[in-house]
Amino acid sequence: ALSKLPAVSQTSYARLVDMDKAGQRMSSETGGHGQGRAEDVG
Repeated sequence: ALSKLPAVSQTSYARLVDMDKAGQRMSSETGGHGQGRAEDVG
């Protein structure tokens, strides 16, 4: 999966994953849509 991404550093990708997880937690808590979804970046 990483090979299909544009030139993104491991740390940047990890940060996106963390944002995605945080967004999912927020979504489950508020019943809304989480922010910072990886697929929305780029």
